[in-house]
Amino acid sequence: MSPKKKVRPWSVTLLALGVLSIAIFNLLGLLQIVQNESFLSSYFSFALVWLGLLRLFWGFTGLGLAAGLFFGRTWAFTAIRLAVIVYLVFYWLERFFFFTQAGRGENSVFLAVVSLLVLASVFWILSFWKVKLYFGVINE
Repeated sequence: MSPKKKVRPWSVTLLALGVLSIAIFNLLGLLQIVQNESFLSSYFSFALVWLGLLRLFWGFTGLGLAAGLFFGRTWAFTAIRLAVIVYLVFYWLERFFFFTQAGRGENSVFLAVVSLLVLASVFWILSFWKVKLYFGVINE
């Protein structure tokens, strides 16, 4: 008997692509920080290192998490939940501590709604029976 092939649900593919996109955006953000270091260091001294390390961390974490989601690793089922919560917490901390008052208030309500929708979407996708089966959290 051959082992049964796991079929990846479409929602998991979309989730993995979303995580991959965020990882790429963070790595591109790191590249922008490195390229514009002399300009940015006049505005942010310590913050520049912090933002660079955060971009590096989320870039590589996102790449690993996207691969784990795509290939149905059991650890990814729990890790994506934790990662989305921590990512949003860091996003909002960064927004409050590094943005000016004018930049912070422009679209904060919209971004709060988007953050809640992203959080709800991830937990909703992971609640499906086929998704749990794909990750091996439950058995048939």
